[in-house]
Amino acid sequence: MSDLGQQPDFQASIQSFLSFLDRSSCFEVIEPESLDGPTRTAFTVRDKVQEYLEGNDQERLKQIIADLFPRGDGIWPNDILPNNIAVFCTLLKTSKSRWIKHFRHHESLSDAKLPFDPKSPPPNWPEDTGDPDFLKKFCEEQWKYCVPVFRQPFVDKHFSKQTILPIVYKRSLSSGGSATLWLIRLHPAYNKLLSEAEKVRLKDSADTFVLKTYITAAAATTYAREVEAFRRLQQQGGDTGIIGFHGSFTRGDEHHVLLEYADKGTLEDYFKNETPPVDPEEIINFWEALFKILDALSRIHLTNTDGAGRSHIGWHQDVKPENILVVSNGSTNSNEWQFKLADLGTSHFKKVDASRQDSTASDSYGTRTYGAPECYRPDETSVRDKLRVGQNVDIWSLGCVYSEAARWVKNHYKGVVQYRDERTDEISKIAEFQDADCFHDGSKVLIAVRESHRKSTTNLRTEDYITKVVVDRMITDMLEVALARPTAATLWYKSKGIVSEARNQLQLATFPSGERRASRSGLSRSRTVPEHKPPSPPVPPPDFSPPDSPDSERSHQRGSWTPYRPKRISTHSRISSNHRSESPSPNEMEERQGHSPNSIAEDSQWTAQSPGSGVQQRAVDIPRFAGRGDAFARETTKRTSQNSLSTPPQVGMSGMGTSREHDSMTMMNGGYQRGARKRYSGNSESYCPSPILGQAGASRRSSSPDEIDHRELPPKSHSQYNSQGEASHSRIVSGNSDLSTMTSTGAHHSYTETFTSSPHSQHQPLPATVNNSTPPVTPPPERWSVEEALDWKSERKETRKHRAIPNPQLHDRLRNRDHVFLIDDSAGMEPHWKSLIKVFEALTYILKDVDPNGLDLFFTICRETLKKTKKTTSLVDMVKSRSKLLKGTTDMNLRLSEILDTYQTELEKPKPFLRKKPVLPMNLYILTDGIWEPNCDAAGPITNLVNKLNKLDKGRLQVGIQFISFGNNAEAIDRLNILDSGLGLKPDIVDHEPSNGNVWKMLLGSTNDYYDSQDERPQVTPTTSGESNSVMVAKQYS
Repeated sequence: MSDLGQQPDFQASIQSFLSFLDRSSCFEVIEPESLDGPTRTAFTVRDKVQEYLEGNDQERLKQIIADLFPRGDGIWPNDILPNNIAVFCTLLKTSKSRWIKHFRHHESLSDAKLPFDPKSPPPNWPEDTGDPDFLKKFCEEQWKYCVPVFRQPFVDKHFSKQTILPIVYKRSLSSGGSATLWLIRLHPAYNKLLSEAEKVRLKDSADTFVLKTYITAAAATTYAREVEAFRRLQQQGGDTGIIGFHGSFTRGDEHHVLLEYADKGTLEDYFKNETPPVDPEEIINFWEALFKILDALSRIHLTNTDGAGRSHIGWHQDVKPENILVVSNGSTNSNEWQFKLADLGTSHFKKVDASRQDSTASDSYGTRTYGAPECYRPDETSVRDKLRVGQNVDIWSLGCVYSEAARWVKNHYKGVVQYRDERTDEISKIAEFQDADCFHDGSKVLIAVRESHRKSTTNLRTEDYITKVVVDRMITDMLEVALARPTAATLWYKSKGIVSEARNQLQLATFPSGERRASRSGLSRSRTVPEHKPPSPPVPPPDFSPPDSPDSERSHQRGSWTPYRPKRISTHSRISSNHRSESPSPNEMEERQGHSPNSIAEDSQWTAQSPGSGVQQRAVDIPRFAGRGDAFARETTKRTSQNSLSTPPQVGMSGMGTSREHDSMTMMNGGYQRGARKRYSGNSESYCPSPILGQAGASRRSSSPDEIDHRELPPKSHSQYNSQGEASHSRIVSGNSDLSTMTSTGAHHSYTETFTSSPHSQHQPLPATVNNSTPPVTPPPERWSVEEALDWKSERKETRKHRAIPNPQLHDRLRNRDHVFLIDDSAGMEPHWKSLIKVFEALTYILKDVDPNGLDLFFTICRETLKKTKKTTSLVDMVKSRSKLLKGTTDMNLRLSEILDTYQTELEKPKPFLRKKPVLPMNLYILTDGIWEPNCDAAGPITNLVNKLNKLDKGRLQVGIQFISFGNNAEAIDRLNILDSGLGLKPDIVDHEPSNGNVWKMLLGSTNDYYDSQDERPQVTPTTSGESNSVMVAKQYS
């Protein structure tokens, strides 16, 4: 085959094809700003060549073949199309096109194997060609026709130095430090990095990217570090809040990373070019978008865990406005733009054993202006020192960014510039201070920073419902000393609560009170109005406990009430003919707002008298501070809570245990969500937070003015007892003003306040009921103690007899669910560990046969886990082994988020056809003393899960979260009670039970209303100050 003859270039078909190849060339832009003009390299677009050869029913190609092989020689168009286009073009340009007859037979010589190495001929390369330079000429020409397609996955690809890349536009964005940033555009035919849907959304910028080229001697190291960071974060999926990573590659000794194009520049550019939002919704949207950087940091700070129980934790260490990019996603509406964290070149990750609590690393010399005090190097000698820093250096840096953002919202970019001048001026007066601009004096935050926060929050727009909250409840904490800074995960969940609260405030301010009232749940919001004003009842004695109550004497001696847990009730009532119902007009509401705070509380109490009963019922409505500022609400509730703390409940105009009325608020994500105010009874199930033991009587669930300003509290209720300890009968006014009767028990179930009109009636039997029917009484639930459960286990194992479990019908409710245990293994759990082992042993033995997948065990600190096991001995032994290794403090948010996020991911996965193993419902049992790190609330992960369940249309039975508490720390118990009953989530998937409580409630309380409503709360020691436990716990959520 050495002589195939000369290529007939004189043929018109071949001349036309060669002309087409030259005419249709494109160019890679290599150096756009060279002094001698742009440096470019030509290449031919494969798709265009294929289109040319396939056109007109392949007539052009057929003619070329006929001219090359006049005698036919068995060459057909499909010998070239589609697998040998580049090879044929290369052969044609080197005048060797007739060698296609040989190349077509060998896969090793096809397009897929290009480019060839001139120093090493590919397999089946023709040996006797009559031209010793055939391979050399072919390899020199081939590059024009083997341009690589950029398609996913496109990670750490290696190209030779001669490779031509499909970069048809290139412009320098910035250069400095370790890399140069280029704005590039890929030829559309070679861009397969994005889906078609993404290309449609991005429109003209679909082929535009940022190319980061590393330029220093340490380019390979920095490149490898950044690629690793992006890949590790990419595994988490979802919207990470980090600039998009599209791939990485080397060409020769060049190292490149391909990134998402932030078409609106950096946050610094945004501050300069954009006007601060004025519309209240846009202000909220701005902060919500900027909060996404917290999500990015939380992902960097803890990426994943390997099979050996080690975590990959990371640091960014260069958070600043220039490294926060702005992406429009094809939208011209700045309200829809996104902020994304970039420049992971200074970030780094390392593996740690979570049980060692090792979370420090060497400072990598990131930002100085936005750097934390612990990164400060006061002299030239220390500049060369390696400092050990924690991940909280990123929290400080982002706090500085948020601090400037708050000033921008208030005073535009000129305010940011002025803020920087104020810092520089203060720093210049500190002797021997090295940095020209930063936010600290070497140890603590500058006075100029605190002053700027004051300026940022003073005289804000009345429509701004969020900026002051961000400054007061987030930024201030982020700029604390290192150990006092919250984690990124905690701040991320807290931010979502702040955003939700702001939106609710905006909603309350947007709609008139009458419209709000009519829109709530589609229920009528009328109230019962008395026909006449009844006489004032007498003052009752100080002891309101029923005589037969075991706590009555003790409560009387202490001058306080035993705390109780409210029962979830559902009332379906009818209005009495003696009462009329009407909705208050806006004028009435305005008139009520003009009263004093105390008169508002009094005027909102309406009483009704049952004919001939001598019993007065108090129906409670919730006032609305519509049109009032927060200061008014705080003052009102402050006076109210002070009265309830300092004065025993009195009867009169304020009634026994008078119901105060507050703003509604739902606690979530580390903040408080203001919600539409509503009554606590109606045709739907509702919760009433329980009173907490006070110093001088029954106090409200909350007595802090700041908390009450945001929180919705229901009226308290107290049943009157006669001398025989019989419960009186109370009327309940529902949210739609229907009246019904309900028998009150010694557990204080009623939500109304009942008192007699005669001084002596408290010692006389009261009528059994207003009407002649008594609702059926549900028997109390089955009770089983931990000791009884362990006895059952011992007897069952020792006798080797299959002793049936007590109440097997309850046991059956636990079948076909995933049962997961999360144990708090912090140092504070040491006094409770033996008790915890008993509870854990009892529960796991009960559950081992009902979970088809086996039980899972996690710890809050130790990363060692045990999954899908039915061997309770192994589970208990693992918990026992931790007894001498308890250390550190618990961030419940962190571990809880991991478990719940993993489960959410499973729920969201598309269900494959005929999937054999569906995602089982899950019960999560959390064994803890409730004493966690500051600002760790656990409400955020729970709220996210509930939102996801609602989005997926999953009911309450899908997930249950059961807190089992140890010890009796008042703040901790109150924290868990709030998670149980105070979040206001639907469905309610959380329950709390003390470790010495009912085992059946521990197992069923989170998924069963009947058991959830039963109370086994531990007694808590009253606080010695005038502040209630609930207030102290609530402060951790604010």
